Amino acid sequence: MTGVALATNARTATKAAIKRGTNAAQVSMRKLDRDALNDLEALYLQTRTEIENVIRSYGDDRGSLRLDTMQQLLGQVNGRLRSLELARDQMLWDGIDQAAKYGAGVYDGIGLASFQVAEEAALFVRNFVAEDGLQLSDRLWRNSNHAREIMGRQIQSAIIQGHNASKAAQEYLAKGITVPTDLADKLGIANAHGVAKVAAGTLMQGDDAPYWQARRVFRTEINRAHGEAYMAGGEQVEGFVGWRFLLSPNHPRVDICDMHASANLYGLGPGVYPNRSACPWPAHPNTLSFVEMVFDDEVTADDRAGKQDRLDWLGSQSASVQTGVLGSQKKQAAFNAGILKQNEIATPWRVLKNRFEKRGIDVAKLMPVPGPPTAIIAKPVAVNIKPNLPTLEPGSPNRRSNEFFDRWDQAGTFNSDTLKKSAARFHAPGEIPKTTGGAYYSNGKIHMAGKHPDTLSGQGTMRHEYGHYLDDKIGLWKESKGEHETTFYRNYISSGRKGTAALEADDVHIRQLQENYFKGAKKRHPSLAKRRFSSGAYNQARSLDVNDFIREHGDVASAAAAARKQLPGGNDIFDLLLKSPDIEITNDHAAILLANGKRYGDTAILCESMFKHPDAGHMADLAGAVTRNRVGWGHSNAYYKQRSGFGRQAEAFANTFCLLDYKAGTYQREYMRTFVPNFSKFVEDILQEVIDG
Repeated sequence: MTGVALATNARTATKAAIKRGTNAAQVSMRKLDRDALNDLEALYLQTRTEIENVIRSYGDDRGSLRLDTMQQLLGQVNGRLRSLELARDQMLWDGIDQAAKYGAGVYDGIGLASFQVAEEAALFVRNFVAEDGLQLSDRLWRNSNHAREIMGRQIQSAIIQGHNASKAAQEYLAKGITVPTDLADKLGIANAHGVAKVAAGTLMQGDDAPYWQARRVFRTEINRAHGEAYMAGGEQVEGFVGWRFLLSPNHPRVDICDMHASANLYGLGPGVYPNRSACPWPAHPNTLSFVEMVFDDEVTADDRAGKQDRLDWLGSQSASVQTGVLGSQKKQAAFNAGILKQNEIATPWRVLKNRFEKRGIDVAKLMPVPGPPTAIIAKPVAVNIKPNLPTLEPGSPNRRSNEFFDRWDQAGTFNSDTLKKSAARFHAPGEIPKTTGGAYYSNGKIHMAGKHPDTLSGQGTMRHEYGHYLDDKIGLWKESKGEHETTFYRNYISSGRKGTAALEADDVHIRQLQENYFKGAKKRHPSLAKRRFSSGAYNQARSLDVNDFIREHGDVASAAAAARKQLPGGNDIFDLLLKSPDIEITNDHAAILLANGKRYGDTAILCESMFKHPDAGHMADLAGAVTRNRVGWGHSNAYYKQRSGFGRQAEAFANTFCLLDYKAGTYQREYMRTFVPNFSKFVEDILQEVIDG
């Protein structure tokens, strides 16, 4: 019996070590991804500047590029590009090697040769042949050749056209004829400064620019090295049962990845695959998705009984999800007509169209048919809908929490089943002591500073503090069941591995949204051309867009009103607020600052004094917690530093709870879906677990 116990304990310890290592490796990978892409951008920016300087140096005394210096100039430019290629490749090899070490390093200490696994994974990535028949070296060569071609074409075209225009103009002048306007316009086409800006700009401007191609290769291959090393080292671990496909933190829209992460194809649970060959990861390039190991004791009887094929899974989804996964409405129509086979899900429509027509199917008559709405499957729960809390006695100096719950129920705007069902398991503290300071939660008690349940402010504050209470109590509950994977800080469930990982994933996600916005703004505003992405540069981009918006609509007040219907860019983290009809904008200038995403001194521009609704503050505080106040504001970074390991997570949990308590389709839930998808899912899953018991 002792031997069995020891073996069981060793296996449990190994599983816990791998879980911790997996989380740590994913955090390290996100940092490696950010650092590698930042270094790559810096390299391309430096090279662009160097090429601009080289081109300008070849201008003659009139600033024009001469035909007789063209080959020498091209040689100089190609030399700079060659230096770029060497540095780029070395950065990529270093990133691949480090990523493979992170993946294999998960198994350090449990008897696996992680160093050898990492080396083999890195070699695999270098030699891997994709479906298009290309190896990594082929992609890098194509990227380099593309840069030389487009830049050389720009330089040669400008010099030759300028030379021909100059020669033709001289002939006109020699004959005493006025130079035609269209010819005169071409005389300056070989200006060294103009050519430098345009030619060097091709390195980074445009979706198909060499820089963006290289960026896709970096993200794809560095992530591939991590995943291959991780999976190569894992399948020999005792208790291994499969790999779970995890959606990328930056997953912007429904596509085939949603099926990979959700379908229970093997009876091992949603998105779990029995081995590397069966796992569809990575589903496409330029994704920072991960896989994680699943152990046999994690597979439930429901998982085994719920085995389904891909078509079954598709049939249970909404029409919009079906279209997103299949990639077109025509394919969705073919699926609903029953003519799409399982092995055709990823086949392009142009191929299927020809295939169907050969089978005598009139594809013109295929019409998209709405699928069933996607349902959140939850077990029926018998709960005391009204928490058994003491009633308020006449003359009592203190409020009681059931007053606030009653107001929530009466308001009719809240998805209050979440509140009431979770409260039925963890009764909120009955008495709410008055305080002379602000509201806070401490040691099982909520202090409200006289907040009144009839006010929006009182309701919002109570929901926030109740979120802290629930965070604490769920952590204690999980501890008592022995289900925690790491010791929680201050008992808060949010400070565990899953909560912390979700928070960091959303930090990366928000930064990516800002980077994408900034990328578009650089195309709209020449003054941003040389700026690298940063919080300051992002704010400048927002400022330029908003100023244009103001000029278009005449004044600040008109622009604030127009912002409700249309905001520049449309994907800023605060845009949803200005579009929300139930938030009253009390200061038009503040609204413009808000659209700009700036702060005014050390004061948060997003607060209840400007917007008469508590959820404005919840959104700002949540964004601040996720991004360490890079976006939003609520609790200071000093506050988070003093509460390292649980402060950001706890505030994010409380604010997420406030916003998730609204019905689907409201701007509060849209905010969560758009900007904090990972942490909001973490909180939703925890609350559902509480309700299910």
